[in-house]
Amino acid sequence: MDTETVVRIVLLVVVVAVTLYIASLLSSRFWSPTKIDYGLIAPLPAAAVVTPQVPTVSVPPVIIQPTLPPSATTAPVTQPPTTSPTVTAPPVTSPPVTAPPAPQQTPVPQPTTPPASSAVWSTILEWDFPGNDLTRFGNATPTTCKAACEKDASCKAASYDSRIKACFLKTSLSAKQPLMPGERVTYMKPPATAMRVNPHANTNIPDTADMYVVSTGNASSCGQLCNLHDSCAGATFYEDGSRRCRLKTSSASATPFTGRTSYY
Repeated sequence: MDTETVVRIVLLVVVVAVTLYIASLLSSRFWSPTKIDYGLIAPLPAAAVVTPQVPTVSVPPVIIQPTLPPSATTAPVTQPPTTSPTVTAPPVTSPPVTAPPAPQQTPVPQPTTPPASSAVWSTILEWDFPGNDLTRFGNATPTTCKAACEKDASCKAASYDSRIKACFLKTSLSAKQPLMPGERVTYMKPPATAMRVNPHANTNIPDTADMYVVSTGNASSCGQLCNLHDSCAGATFYEDGSRRCRLKTSSASATPFTGRTSYY
């Protein structure tokens, strides 16, 4: 039974009790034989008769749900395991399959790659030698720059600019004054014939015959630079770690000097 139904029943009981109480008071006041004065009783007009109104309260039916006992738990029935007889199939023997012989492949002759040149390119870092350009091209790398010079017999050196990725092929390095832009690398092709200047260890050519001074990686690069300069008569390389290479207009005054290598 919900709360709303209980409240309605209580209200109904209260209303009935109050109604009965009022009815008993009225009955004892007007109809008691000890207190009735029959001479004073006069008929009351019909309008004066008050009929008490009893409020009608609808009581909803109370439905009591029976409580069913919990269903009985049925114990599980364990079925005995069923054992199937093992059936052994007879082995199946497949006949041997002989693969057909593979077709003979005809060997394809491979193109013969010419052996790479064992000569080493000499390198001068950070220096540029303006002029004497054979051709130039962009979108280059050091490898493609040297390869292009290798294919051209008139190319003696290649200058690569890493800033703009351009390659400059040169017929010589006969610049009057080299520049040091910092982004250039000059590669000197190994000479196809004997150089016109030869190395002389522990020899110095006086500075009075200087053309200009650059930095090379080693003495052979200094000598090859002189070989590719049309006006160079000699060169002196400093073995003291400074890597200075002095190109000379003359080698007539060469003198012994420890720690220097001259080419003439």
